[in-house]
Amino acid sequence: TYTGSETWIGLKINEWMASNSAESGILDPADSDSDDWIELFNPTANAVSLAGWALSDDLEDPLKFIIPAGFAIPANGYLIVWADDESLQNEVALRQEIHVPFKLSAGGELIVLTAPDGSQIDLVEFGEQTSNVVQLRRLDGGGDFAFSLMPTPGAANFINNPAAAVISTTYADGGLSLSFQAESGVVYVLE
Repeated sequence: TYTGSETWIGLKINEWMASNSAESGILDPADSDSDDWIELFNPTANAVSLAGWALSDDLEDPLKFIIPAGFAIPANGYLIVWADDESLQNEVALRQEIHVPFKLSAGGELIVLTAPDGSQIDLVEFGEQTSNVVQLRRLDGGGDFAFSLMPTPGAANFINNPAAAVISTTYADGGLSLSFQAESGVVYVLE
């Protein structure tokens, strides 16, 4: 288990759902609520102790929640963080899941992961979220993000959806018409 401080492990904020409802089927096992959640990923071949690491949704207060001793992410593994404002539910003996004292905003915000010495290790900023749609890294630990109707908390991310090919565009009477072929079950984002 890595506990050193010379060079911090590049843990990743890998996936999150900022608008979770009972229809998603993803429930907090501590109280069966459909809470917001974050998945952390350890891309290394060694387990990583999270004692002293911090999570926050506020850059002005990056140490909003300092993770207590006893929590770790296994090698090439995942850890679920419930953003439920119920940090009193942290019970290492019962389950390896963390509860933080904040919730995620479906209107968009950020999540920051900080090492014990105060170094920012990962930061994701996200815009407006849709209920029961997850935002995740296309490949675990990668830099490319996508939306998905199929969350994978605690499991590998893999989305291999190519960009939609534009068939035609028409500009008339002050409006733009865009046509493309869509695939069922895929969430498209227009920028």
